[in-house]
Amino acid sequence: MLEREQSVGVRDAIITALWDVFCGDGSRDAEFSAVLALAGVSESGFHEQFQSKEDLVSVFLKDRHAIWMRWFENEIEARYEATGYEIPQVPSD
Repeated sequence: MLEREQSVGVRDAIITALWDVFCGDGSRDAEFSAVLALAGVSESGFHEQFQSKEDLVSVFLKDRHAIWMRWFENEIEARYEATGYEIPQVPSD
């Protein structure tokens, strides 16, 4: 169990580092070595978590989308609450 927790920590550190490199300085031309250095992970440690750089970018984009959607939903709820309207429920199939 501890190994899995450490593994998740390394994975999160790599994704966070990629976020910092991509979004921190506004650059879209991130150096892979900068991501690993910021995460404090070796290249072999990276390959224990991700199959490829493309796999990392895919996970990063999915996480970024989830964060954005969470923000968007919170904004919609806040605006409905501010106006006194009830949030319509979407029927489930």
